Amino acid sequence: MKCKKIKWTVITVLFVLFMYSQSMLPATVSSGESTYALGVVGNFFSSIGLKFIALTEHIIRKSAHFIEYTIFGVLLINTIRIHGFIGLTKWLLVMVLGI
Repeated sequence: MKCKKIKWTVITVLFVLFMYSQSMLPATVSSGESTYALGVVGNFFSSIGLKFIALTEHIIRKSAHFIEYTIFGVLLINTIRIHGFIGLTKWLLVMVLGI
């Protein structure tokens, strides 16, 4: 059980570090990554027969943030659950640590 606690804690901390590293990228680098992702998503939609949907870099960025914070939420809840917090304590920890 202790191994699971350590594993989930380390994974969560590493993901938080990844999130912070992404937020500290210069605007030009971040824009380049978003443009690349826009091309990949656009090509995917074209390959399944959907014509170019009105995708913009803004939509790609917001979707990336949504996915990033969803993954963080799942990791955080699993980490808190593995550590044995239950009930109100668990949800208070999720709200405080998730902010």
